[in-house]
Amino acid sequence: MSNILDITQEQMDDAIILNLDMPTIPEYFKDEFGADNAGGYLTSRPDAILNDVFVIHTTKDATYNVLSSSFFDPFILRVSDNSGDNIVSDNGGIYSPYSIDHVQFKAAYTGDHYISASWDQGRAVAHKKVSVSVFEDLDTVKDYDRVFNWAETEYSDLFPGDATTEQVQGYNARLYEGHALGEKDGEIFYYDGTEITLVGTTAGFLDQAITDGF
Repeated sequence: MSNILDITQEQMDDAIILNLDMPTIPEYFKDEFGADNAGGYLTSRPDAILNDVFVIHTTKDATYNVLSSSFFDPFILRVSDNSGDNIVSDNGGIYSPYSIDHVQFKAAYTGDHYISASWDQGRAVAHKKVSVSVFEDLDTVKDYDRVFNWAETEYSDLFPGDATTEQVQGYNARLYEGHALGEKDGEIFYYDGTEITLVGTTAGFLDQAITDGF
């Protein structure tokens, strides 16, 4: 049975793409959220509430802070996974002087997440302004996890991206069907189901992972 907070397929299909490529981030948000990247959307369209669902591309294990602002307290700011299932929501309200809802979540996978800003605009023209802001903190992603995340995209046939990092016999490892990726003492290993092979170092792969957005 669908949860009332879930985001529908129709809403996901019509979602506005919100790129996390804001060139400058105010120092307050860098300090408050450890923001490395950010994205925002601001409008005063009187019918903005009819299209207030956004999609962001997230990095596995990165932390995201999402703020939604409208004249009246947004109904229920919520974030869903790529199936539309609600993972976090806020029905609070910070008043300054517009109302702000705020949620934080750690991405369980690299891929799309959906935001329902759930604005509540006032009647007066001066009260129509609404916004949504997203702040991405990549510091919560371990260096070896950045490499694993990159490998799951670069070699998706081998590493489908549905594994989580766990401790296995002294390795930080992600287990796949019949094989695994592992990290130990700054070195990256591949297990093919029979033997463990050293394939490089975390530092050696990290620059490429960062260049590709991980």
